Amino acid sequence: MRNREAREPATPELVSEGTAGPRGATVNPVGSDLDRSQLRISPDFGNKVGTRKLITTIPLRKPSRTEWVRTHPDPAWRMPVWVLIEERELFVVRSDIANIIPGEVAAMELVPTINRQGVLFLWPVRLPRPDGKVSDWNESAREAAERAISTWVRVASNMELKAYEIYEALAEMPEPTWPDLSFDAMVRIAVKGRVIDTVEHPTVRKLRGEL
Repeated sequence: MRNREAREPATPELVSEGTAGPRGATVNPVGSDLDRSQLRISPDFGNKVGTRKLITTIPLRKPSRTEWVRTHPDPAWRMPVWVLIEERELFVVRSDIANIIPGEVAAMELVPTINRQGVLFLWPVRLPRPDGKVSDWNESAREAAERAISTWVRVASNMELKAYEIYEALAEMPEPTWPDLSFDAMVRIAVKGRVIDTVEHPTVRKLRGEL
């Protein structure tokens, strides 16, 4: 009986890059002809997406003591309103309703304000009383809002002074970029859900002793 030699499977020859393969075909590793720079993500990739930021929330508040702010330079972009503050929540009150609760509301001016991070808010700055009297708190706040028209300012309360201290930036800061939004649109967004326009509002009923 003839001894059959065990045949080992043929080992394919390794083909180096650019060498001739079977039947003379040139063999290259997958993707070797691809320019890798075409795959690299640009550092500003997030800014190239076709989107537009929608402003759906505009706070009604004063600046914090740590933020640098500017106020809008157009004097027409100011709105005097009646404001009621209940448990640190601010409401804008319709004039006829304000007449029903005169001791609970204050006349304030809504001032468009923006900080270094581009966050927009409306700053309620108290207006002088009809008798012309104004506290140091209110006067210093109004002065800060006026100075912020032309320069970056920071506002911090001083309880011993009973007024706001105003700091102006010494370093060069770029001018603010205001959003493409009308003042009317700003007000509508800011007061959404914060308007007292009926005597049946729970806050009015509570102040009148009906709740």
